[in-house]
Amino acid sequence: MTSLATLNAASAGDFATALDGIFERAPWVATAAAAARPFANAASLHAALMRALRDAGEPACRAFLNGHEPLVAGPLPESLTASSRHEQGDLKLGALIGSGALAALNARYHQRFGFPFVIALRRHTAANVLRELHRRLAADPAAELQAALAEVGHVTRYRLLARLGEAPSPGSIVAELARPSPNGSVLLLAREGQVIARRALAPGSHGPVSLWQEAPLRLGHYRLTLGEREYDIWPEASEGENLVSLSGSDD
Repeated sequence: MTSLATLNAASAGDFATALDGIFERAPWVATAAAAARPFANAASLHAALMRALRDAGEPACRAFLNGHEPLVAGPLPESLTASSRHEQGDLKLGALIGSGALAALNARYHQRFGFPFVIALRRHTAANVLRELHRRLAADPAAELQAALAEVGHVTRYRLLARLGEAPSPGSIVAELARPSPNGSVLLLAREGQVIARRALAPGSHGPVSLWQEAPLRLGHYRLTLGEREYDIWPEASEGENLVSLSGSDD
């Protein structure tokens, strides 16, 4: 862990060393961003790092992306960096897809775009990672390069915040009850089929009810159940409030 003040005061070499691992196998990104100091906050530092990557040009960006290893389902290879090992270890892809099937998808993706599939694992459920892999396989190659770099932005921001001892802003799912709830009402929130929150409502409850919060919120398929009604939820933001309006109608 380091501090922004320490980074601002460090030599260019020490600055790059302190940020080693934020950008996968690419210490040159921090070296290029060092001249933009001082930074007022983590956001401005991260913006400078991303600008250094993008300003290096498309060949350098593609080479950088190729420094990433493909996702695996099963035992993690020793060749993974410490950061990638931690991120992949938190997501059990092997429970959803066999190693051979995932390797085949990775190969199709690399053949189509010329670099490995990159996604910010901390922002997604395991099931949603696979949905995104299938969805992005059909993307336009030029657009997919930008999508991959956007994911790099998410990955490196979380890594940088951790290096600075800061936490990402939380995301939440909030149900808005449009009319008073009847006696015995219970709100159930499931994520990828598993119940993660249960709220017993007092008679006459209405207005916002906070159901789930984490930093960052994992994107994926959520289902909210109120009595006999079910509401499918696909959060769009991993930080900030995702509001679900429950009209209470039978429509």
